[in-house]
Amino acid sequence: MLTKKICFAEAVALILILIINRIILGLPKSILVNSAASAGFIIILVSIFSVLVVWLVNYLFRKFVASDILDVSEFLAGKWLKILVGILYVLMFIGISILCLSYICDVLKSIYFENFNKLFLALFFIIGIVIANRIGFNAILRTNYRIVIAVSYTHLTLPTICSV
Repeated sequence: MLTKKICFAEAVALILILIINRIILGLPKSILVNSAASAGFIIILVSIFSVLVVWLVNYLFRKFVASDILDVSEFLAGKWLKILVGILYVLMFIGISILCLSYICDVLKSIYFENFNKLFLALFFIIGIVIANRIGFNAILRTNYRIVIAVSYTHLTLPTICSV
């Protein structure tokens, strides 16, 4: 398998699109109920905290330039910790993926597709994910990068156009 490193701008665009999707799709009702008018402020704080965590992980990994979290855990405690961390990460990503897919399908079913089965909607997304992975990860990153640029441009120019 041929791999290619992503550039800094593509990495930032990927992080931004993940944070924006999480804010738009995953805004909990508890934040809105408990914080009411300050919900926007809390969202900004969570976004800043997320960026700081990414920066901290990047800073800590400077000592392990060509290593990932599995290599670092193997360096710290041997093969057993590497296996344990690997299993935990796989379980975490599977769990997060299932929860996000379930949430998106619930929202789509309640708003648009009331008569459809939730499993049918989930399979529609899974087929799209499989096709996107067959095309390649770099194609997904380039698409996300272009979407972030288009959305940013729209947010910057739309207020000036509408105010005229």
